[in-house]
Amino acid sequence: VVVVAAGNDDGQNVADVSPANCDNVIVAGAIARSGSIASYSDVGLAVDLTAPGGDNTAPPGGILTLFNTGTTTPAADALAAVQGTSFTAAQVSAVASLMISLNNALTPAVIEDVIKATTRVFPDASCNEALCGTGVLHATAALTAATNTAPIEADQRPLAAAGGPYSGSSSTPVVLDGSGSTDPEGQPLSYAWDFGDGTFGTGESPSHDYG
Repeated sequence: VVVVAAGNDDGQNVADVSPANCDNVIVAGAIARSGSIASYSDVGLAVDLTAPGGDNTAPPGGILTLFNTGTTTPAADALAAVQGTSFTAAQVSAVASLMISLNNALTPAVIEDVIKATTRVFPDASCNEALCGTGVLHATAALTAATNTAPIEADQRPLAAAGGPYSGSSSTPVVLDGSGSTDPEGQPLSYAWDFGDGTFGTGESPSHDYG
């Protein structure tokens, strides 16, 4: 199981950030203390979920963590308030580790599916599946699912169909159509779009103005 930080490039598309754009990794973004997307967190369709990442380098907004005051060699141990997706990745890694300790039969694919499926809903509209993944990390729910005595199988991925080809003029929004998308298991679908110009959308048939 490989968990990576989305990155702290002030909202950059993670499709352009390595290793967050690698295949088969769990990408963790960050929400601030208020529950809104953290201003520094990178976003995009490759983000799998978020966790609390802090929104300041001082209490109470920052994440309190062990620290050392040394710059080139170890010095005095201390506590520090920090922020960043590095800390959300650590939280997701910890939950994955605890899941394995409870059920070492879980595969990396199943662990990713369970962590994403058990998230809390986003506290506000600043996050959606096109920007921040499925929701906010919910450790208790993920661990409860990991101890389920019934066999847990990895979810079969939906088959996305983006429609098209599309064309239009600068004065007319382009209407996209994802209605051809299907799920092998018949589960309800949600839709997240990367419009290719640094913006994102949701819904089966969103419209976007490229003007």
